[in-house]
Amino acid sequence: MLSSPHRLAKDRDIKRVLVRGRSFFSPLFRVRLIANGLEPSRFAIVISSKVSKRATVRNLIKRRLTEIIRLNLAAIKPGYDVMITVSNRALPAGYHELETQLLTDFKKARIVI
Repeated sequence: MLSSPHRLAKDRDIKRVLVRGRSFFSPLFRVRLIANGLEPSRFAIVISSKVSKRATVRNLIKRRLTEIIRLNLAAIKPGYDVMITVSNRALPAGYHELETQLLTDFKKARIVI
């Protein structure tokens, strides 16, 4: 689990990312981000029940993505709000495929140092 300063939890912050954020697409994710003017970068992971009806499957993907972010937090530039929306193509993907694709998306968005 990400520590509290790195979680994007407030509804108004998530709506701000949705409305004003830049989007980057890949087969597995949609990454939206916006500068927040704060010290830490904050993250939200959204997985719709349309991706999988089983909560255990959705939670597994969310735990994997959270761990990938946590391990790479030192390489991520501070001062961004990032929202990751997961596609149903991420279901059969393993940990390493998720990690490769997410870091590629972060490089596309230029938030990785």
